[in-house]
Amino acid sequence: MTRPVRVEFRKWDGLRHWTFDATRLGEDEHGVWLGVPVGTLMDRPDARFVLDYPSVVLVPRDQWWVAAFNGVRPPPEPSEIEVYIDMSTPAEWDGDVLRAVDLDLDVVRRWTGEVAVLDEDEFAAHRLSKAYPAHVIAAAEHSARACVDLLRAGVEPFITVFRRYLAQVGRPASAGEALEAHLAAFNAHDTTRLLAGFAPEAVWITGTDIVAGRPALAELFDTWLWSLDPHLDVVSTVVDGEMVAAELRERINVDGEAREFSIAAFFTVQDGLITRGKIYREGHADIGES
Repeated sequence: MTRPVRVEFRKWDGLRHWTFDATRLGEDEHGVWLGVPVGTLMDRPDARFVLDYPSVVLVPRDQWWVAAFNGVRPPPEPSEIEVYIDMSTPAEWDGDVLRAVDLDLDVVRRWTGEVAVLDEDEFAAHRLSKAYPAHVIAAAEHSARACVDLLRAGVEPFITVFRRYLAQVGRPASAGEALEAHLAAFNAHDTTRLLAGFAPEAVWITGTDIVAGRPALAELFDTWLWSLDPHLDVVSTVVDGEMVAAELRERINVDGEAREFSIAAFFTVQDGLITRGKIYREGHADIGES
């Protein structure tokens, strides 16, 4: 059964590196497979972008690497790399959060079949500036050499196995999956992630207020809603094709006063994106009313 997970990479000194949401697709003899669909926000302190091709991530057991297998980016700029393996500390699970420490070295297989090691200069610098222990240096270097050998040898899961999982994320998110991603971004107060789940001309209705389009939605969340420190908990959901209805419990803070409301939310999802949302709040839809 698929379920959402959060992937969090950090550097050796504890600074945040790449973070993103994914879906747990399954597990086999190679490890745990995660789906990363088109529209996923990839985020680190100095860079942010929305993925425009599907990808799957393999989290092996007790290995010093994590691998990403990429689908084809649409023209005119096709993706250059098919397989991207990050050298990292062995990944650890904390519930549905995956954590690992990125160790700079990367091994890639380009669509041409060429295998290469990247960021050796970064690794050489960080092993000194970040004081990598000797066993970490040895493990990263050994893993990079081993991954080069695996890719050049043409062995599984780097030949056909990953394609079975990649086929599962080539489709748009279902209405239920779109709601899960929406709620995760909302509770993180992350406007960029939130907007990635909306269609460009999405309509949002709360009480007598109607907001249309991503720019207006960004203003709604950034200039007003996040100031209330909102959080939503799911009570129940019903999915029917492109429609999803949710009973939610909302917690907000208004002028220092904690408030809770029951909410009924109705969403329309097309091609994996929310095109319409209508919110009914307990008593009144407008927060300022009681």
